[in-house]
Amino acid sequence: MKLYIFLIIGFIFSCSKRQTPQGEVYARVSTNWLGSENIDSVFMSDLINKENLPALIDSWVESSLFYEEAKKAGLNKDKYLKRRRDDYFRQLLISSYLESMLINSVSIPEDTIKDYYMKNRSSFTRNSDEVFAEQFFVNNKDDGEKLKKLLLLGKETKSIKNEIVRSGFGIIKKGAFSGAVDFSLFNKREKIVGPILINSDVVVFRVLQSFEKGSVRGLDEVHDEIYQRMLQLKKGHLRFVLLDSLKSNSDIYINSKYR
Repeated sequence: MKLYIFLIIGFIFSCSKRQTPQGEVYARVSTNWLGSENIDSVFMSDLINKENLPALIDSWVESSLFYEEAKKAGLNKDKYLKRRRDDYFRQLLISSYLESMLINSVSIPEDTIKDYYMKNRSSFTRNSDEVFAEQFFVNNKDDGEKLKKLLLLGKETKSIKNEIVRSGFGIIKKGAFSGAVDFSLFNKREKIVGPILINSDVVVFRVLQSFEKGSVRGLDEVHDEIYQRMLQLKKGHLRFVLLDSLKSNSDIYINSKYR
């Protein structure tokens, strides 16, 4: 992890050490700068916007300062660190090559996923009680009470959409929250739970489904899990085939004493 951070800092530093930029300058540390001209290449992200720009600038300034101090300490000339950097880059190239060669060769048909699920259905049992719930995050308890009334009446929440910070769906396992919250969520008579203060968030839950421990998870729940299992198996097989092909078509010598 430390090596990874070191490499990232080095990349950020190298990308920003140029002559005075043409566009807007966001920050400068010594002779290094960050601006509208180079920020895309420095962070390699499509998610740069006005909201996260201040945090990215702070991150760049901190990295640049630490990198300069690391250089002053002579760490940029350390043979061990250079060797680790080269080894990391070598492995990065290998993994990128394998990914590009294998990912386009792998196809997992839906029927294969369904067959796998049916044959291994017993392995997808729940190890605890669970509920599938819609979660609403609101600004305060008063807004939470308004939302709860609407939900209890079965009405749309559009009228108070400005009071809802965010919402989403998710599986909640029994024991994930404190006793009172846990009891309310798994009390089958209560479908609307809250508003509840969880850490610094005010949350209202709408319980949509309840599942008992030992019940089998549906295919829709485990579809992605199965896909990833089968993907790794196929990639492993294709890696073996690719390696065998490379060995057959390459000039390789291995001392017979070490075979």
